[in-house]
Amino acid sequence: MMIGTAEEIVNVLKKKLFYILAVFAVGTAGGFPMMEMVLQHTIEYMKPDGASIVYLTPLAVIMLKLKMAIICGALLTLPVAIYFAYQAVAMRTGITIRRSSFVVMAIFAVILFISGVSYAYFLLPLFLNYLFMSTAATGAVANYSICEFVSFVIMIAVLFGFSFKL
Repeated sequence: MMIGTAEEIVNVLKKKLFYILAVFAVGTAGGFPMMEMVLQHTIEYMKPDGASIVYLTPLAVIMLKLKMAIICGALLTLPVAIYFAYQAVAMRTGITIRRSSFVVMAIFAVILFISGVSYAYFLLPLFLNYLFMSTAATGAVANYSICEFVSFVIMIAVLFGFSFKL
């Protein structure tokens, strides 16, 4: 059993970097056209009644869609990067996990992530409505920035997804 140094592991990962970047680029480019639909659905479903969504800069919506597509690409890249990191460590240390066990773990990780995102999807409208009502009781008018509102919703959903994986 040969234990590799961190430098050897990094060299192996550099060779796989092209594949990781390709998955990221395909995920980002493939996700960008769908972000219009996701954005509209998010605003319609999550926005509390009585609140309004505004944009503050001319490029706000396009940059928001790009940010959402990049998050989509990163989420698709994560399993590939983890698999390549596992391969590099296993090759250098001799630690092995059967392929079937790895596939089962990956499937469960995806199911748990989707469960967390789904939980956030159904919980967030209630939470946002509560926040809106408590703020409206003070007499404040709710004008949400589209970037801040959608970024908040997406980050909470992703955090719930990762916390369910734990």
